[in-house]
Amino acid sequence: MGRCFVLNEENKKIYFTPNLGNYAYGLVVQKYQNFLGSGKDITTMAHSGGINGFSCNIARIPEDKIYVILLDNTRAGKRGGQLEAIIDDVFGVLYNAKTNLPKPLIIFEVYKKMKAESVEKGIEYLKDLKKNKFDSYNFNGFENELNRLAYKFLGEGKTDDALKIMDYAISEFSNSSNIYDTRGEIYFMKKDYKASKKDYQKTLELNPNNDNAKEMLLKINQLLSTKN
Repeated sequence: MGRCFVLNEENKKIYFTPNLGNYAYGLVVQKYQNFLGSGKDITTMAHSGGINGFSCNIARIPEDKIYVILLDNTRAGKRGGQLEAIIDDVFGVLYNAKTNLPKPLIIFEVYKKMKAESVEKGIEYLKDLKKNKFDSYNFNGFENELNRLAYKFLGEGKTDDALKIMDYAISEFSNSSNIYDTRGEIYFMKKDYKASKKDYQKTLELNPNNDNAKEMLLKINQLLSTKN
């Protein structure tokens, strides 16, 4: 049987008081005057979280005893992004502010096109939507969504298709260490060690603290020296 601990007033003050910018002990705490035009001064306490396949977001307004909890098993709300936007909309409804219907996620639309036709057709379709219908779709977290899309194809054993997606991702986010890290992983899976090494080197150039890239470069150098 689990235990439940209730904080006393002194500890609650410590727990909910920001000590690093707006960050308290596990919560982002922000104060608002005339919140969403409601005439009320309120405090929001929020945090997001995630693990493979799952993400969540919580937000609380103690003055009005409001607590919003979102749980997601589609990974669409990867550590915030869409989930934060949903919470903003919920608050808007609760405080009678103007809210808009959510826009469809661009990646879901493109994935359907890729499955129905081809990855190449899907990428061309994506470029067209991004250029001509940008305001009709949700591009929040676009970089992460492209990364996730590539891993979806990797999970289906389609490394060539995943590589095409990451080539496009790099054309959009040429300064992202994470994107190069993913493409390096795909090249490694394809046993193209020279291309993999080049991408992991670029990853470290952009983010010298990427330990995964350091470990992969050691592994690749060992493999290349063995082949020679």
